[in-house]
Formats: sequence, C-alpha cells, structure tokens
Amino acid sequence: TGQNTAAGKNIGQIPGADLSYLDTVDIEADCTAAIGNNYELRTKRHTELDTKEKTNKKDRSRLLDIEQAEDQVSVTVRSLYDDMFQQKATYEGAKAAYESAAITWRGAEAQYQLNMLSNMEYLQQKAAFQQKEAAFRQADLGLFQSIETYKWAVSGLLVSSSDS
Repeated sequence: TGQNTAAGKNIGQIPGADLSYLDTVDIEADCTAAIGNNYELRTKRHTELDTKEKTNKKDRSRLLDIEQAEDQVSVTVRSLYDDMFQQKATYEGAKAAYESAAITWRGAEAQYQLNMLSNMEYLQQKAAFQQKEAAFRQADLGLFQSIETYKWAVSGLLVSSSDS
C-alpha cells in the first residue's frame, strides 16, 4: 500500500475554509459523538478489571475515571467549537480588510497608469494590499485548521492530557 516511488509528487494548495460547515454544526450532538467515538474512552469502557482484584471500590473508581474523561472530552470539544467561531470572526474581519484593500489597490493601479501616483506611492499601495492579502490568507488557514481539528475531535481522534 502507499504511493509508487516512481509516481510524481503533486503538492497543491490547501483548500479554503468551508464556511458552510459552520452552519451545520450541532455542538450537543457533536459532544455526544465525540464521547462515543473517542478511542481512549472506548478503551477505558471496555477494559475489564482483573477478577482477582475486582471490588466495588475499584469499580466506582473506574466509573468515576470514565465520567471525568467524558467530561474532559466534552469540555475540549466545546473549546474547539468556540475556537472555530473565534477564527471565523477573525476570518471575516480579514476578508473585509482584504476586499477594501483590493478596491484601493485597483484605484492605485489606475492612478499609476495615468501618472497620478509616484513610483514610491504606488509601491506603498502595493505593499499595503499585499499585507492585507497575506493577513486574509493567514486567517483562512487558521479557520481551515480550526474546522479540521474540530472534525477530528468529533470523529474520536482527540488525545486527552490524562493518562490511562
């Protein structure tokens, strides 16, 4: 399995963030799904106590440990949810700034072609536009990463900081 070593490599761009996904998110259902899908929790739930050492105290301790781990998964998924929407706000602000800068840049190009701007002013406008463009791309990547992290957590690929 894998890729043939003779096959050419194709490195493409990271796709833009899927804003429509944010409209479909149901935090309650996703928390439940994340708890059900989490591999660490599944392992804890299905690990049997050694029958020689099985006691009510150990059973209660095990159940409490599972409950705490479930609560931690829920808190983490909610935190990722909040981060996703914080990244969306950052994205929307950067997008608005980028669109405004694009309008200004088109005007500066027209002025430069008509010799209404000096070369220095033209380059300053170009640099300002490129800064806004870079900030928008960075915000888009941040939102994309946030959405993907959330999706992976809901799918059960969330690693908790507690040891089993």
